[in-house]
Amino acid sequence: MTTTPTTRKTSQLLARLADQLDISDSHFEVAESRYQSVANWLARDASAVADRDSRIYPQGSFLLGTVVKPVSHVDEYDIDLVCEVAGSKLEWTQDEFKELIGAEIKAYARANNMNAPAKCGRRCWTLEYADGAQFHMDILPALPQDPQTKGWLRRLSVDSSQADLAIAITDDQEPTYRRLSNDWPQSNPRGFAEWFRQRSRPRVQVFAEAQISQVPQHRRRTVLQRVVQVLKRHRDRMFAEAEDGLAPISVIISTLAARAYQGEEDLVEAVAAVATNLLPQIVNEGGVYLVRNPVNPDENFADKWEDHPERREAFFTWAKQLRADFEPLAGEDNVQKFSESLRPVLGGRAVDEAVQTFEDRPGRVIYGAPMPVRLAPVDRFNLPHRQKPPWPAALRHTVSVVGEVTTNGRKQRFSSDGPVLPKHQSLSFRATTDPPVPRPIEVYWQVINTGDEATRAGGLRGGFDISKTAGVGGLHQNETTLYSGTHSIECFIVKDSVCVARSGPFVVNIQ
Repeated sequence: MTTTPTTRKTSQLLARLADQLDISDSHFEVAESRYQSVANWLARDASAVADRDSRIYPQGSFLLGTVVKPVSHVDEYDIDLVCEVAGSKLEWTQDEFKELIGAEIKAYARANNMNAPAKCGRRCWTLEYADGAQFHMDILPALPQDPQTKGWLRRLSVDSSQADLAIAITDDQEPTYRRLSNDWPQSNPRGFAEWFRQRSRPRVQVFAEAQISQVPQHRRRTVLQRVVQVLKRHRDRMFAEAEDGLAPISVIISTLAARAYQGEEDLVEAVAAVATNLLPQIVNEGGVYLVRNPVNPDENFADKWEDHPERREAFFTWAKQLRADFEPLAGEDNVQKFSESLRPVLGGRAVDEAVQTFEDRPGRVIYGAPMPVRLAPVDRFNLPHRQKPPWPAALRHTVSVVGEVTTNGRKQRFSSDGPVLPKHQSLSFRATTDPPVPRPIEVYWQVINTGDEATRAGGLRGGFDISKTAGVGGLHQNETTLYSGTHSIECFIVKDSVCVARSGPFVVNIQ
């Protein structure tokens, strides 16, 4: 890996500020745990889609890596998930397929004693969490798109690697919603993410006090991702008191920013350049404004502007203010003046926190190639040696697992499906339940190893190891990185011979 230092202190400060705007590790872990919990529910033996290849994966800002913290503590993170099930559009009507997935989501809400039942929206099912974690989850039922539609996208000059990821979705406003038809709405969140990644000129921004291989995947950001985060926070601040629907939508910001970005490696220069070149990316055809979807040129992300001209005016007003705020900062090298200029546009508290971390931990910014986005098929570890849980399930609690690796006597936390770990290191996994499960309980851990090394050594495992620490208040398991490959560990909480919580696989990558 080669690295290119960014030595401008103003760019380092803006990178620190963008890091402050990012989702916290604790919130990310909760989101990941809940997303995996839904995936496990859909993969269970009793699921209506258990006999089909299925996958759950994020879309939107969680997939693009452009999440920003809510401006207000009363606002929520919106976790957008796709539930893609192998099948054909001629097997169900849109209505039937949406209800098939909806029945599973509603059963999940009941089994987990959620305060509110799953809500049916125009395209998605929504789960509301009432535990102060600031989350709600939108789950989009989807099928793989048919070969004819993928071919049509390729003829529209969509790259094959992106067109092949297209999906068919449901929409209760479509005239064919209750009729068996091949005419379903389409979407392509993974194709869009791949296009965005290619536009990023993949170079990741992290801080020099940590080697890039030790930075969790969800904390790695390209310059373009940081640019979009800064733009979104500027929007959130500007429209904090505006009526609903006026704030520019994130997909338009992400699309235009990606098109305006020209590979600048200095973050301040990149934000200023994108702010300058944002509006010229919008096409005006006879008075109709177009922001074309790069992976479906037939779709206009700005189609609502024609019926709601106030939204178009709000976008243009915001884009002009963005340019006025950031264009003058491109040549500013005085950190104090720079930070004072940022306070009114990005928020005084965020700027103060960035300045504090910048002063406490000075260091240059480095860049390196990012890890690819990993998707999480729900059947990823459905392997012959994986034993089925022997207990009946009544999942009333959630379990979050954190991992810790000890290297040369130094302990460091790592996230699921995060950095590749070297062999022969000590691992420790700790679980927490929400809400706490009343004692006494039994805690079991299931380790699933994969790969030739584990197979040859007879170390595939797949059974259930009872924790010896549950009775004294600790929920942890110690392991070692023995075999190369991708492995998993999952925590099960059993009370009165019933499984009341399971964490979902925590994925460990070993060199």
